Amino acid sequence: MLPKGVILLWACDPYDIPDGWTVCDGTQGTSDLRDKFVIGSGSNANHGYGTTGGHAKVTPTITVQEHVLTTSEMPSHNHGDVTSIEDNTAIYYDIQGSYKDTKALTVDGRFFSTKRLN
Repeated sequence: MLPKGVILLWACDPYDIPDGWTVCDGTQGTSDLRDKFVIGSGSNANHGYGTTGGHAKVTPTITVQEHVLTTSEMPSHNHGDVTSIEDNTAIYYDIQGSYKDTKALTVDGRFFSTKRLN
């Protein structure tokens, strides 16, 4: 028996969860963890109990020999990758989230991004 408050990852249909469990979507007294990455609490003020944070978009900088590279100085490239879901259907995407080939991962019109990486 697990104590109340335990959060587990669930990689199946969110409407097919076992009795006694609920999805952390901000309802039924749960935290809203949709579109969030769970991190353990620590002594850092940014990771205290019940806090949220982070950024939806990050702008990294690269310094080469004391010169900060700009986007225009970088050669054209991509960070494409392949992932798969339970039935081994491949989903191809690039770093901007542009899907090349995908199987519908929606439930009631909501997109679920939980997928197992190869």
